[in-house]
Amino acid sequence: MDKIPNVPHAHEVNQPALDMPFWHAMFAPAATPKPVIAKLNAALNEALADPGVIGRYADGGAEPFQSNMRSPEVANAFVTSEIARWGGVVRLNAAKMK
Repeated sequence: MDKIPNVPHAHEVNQPALDMPFWHAMFAPAATPKPVIAKLNAALNEALADPGVIGRYADGGAEPFQSNMRSPEVANAFVTSEIARWGGVVRLNAAKMK
């Protein structure tokens, strides 16, 4: 939020439910062998440690997840929690991908 310093965070205006961090993830088919997932995850973590990549995130007002939050297991738990959090909103509004 450094790029827009005069805009308060959701929790600062007593709206914690609107605190929605930006995130993205890499996905692979369910049958992908664990060694392949491990290799992809290692490459991703290496890229996300690069100062140039970190700088590009910062330019967009974002930052990569901390390294302890970038394992496949943590990512799976996070995505599962986001589906639980937003699934009802998607269904209620009949949102569809185009």
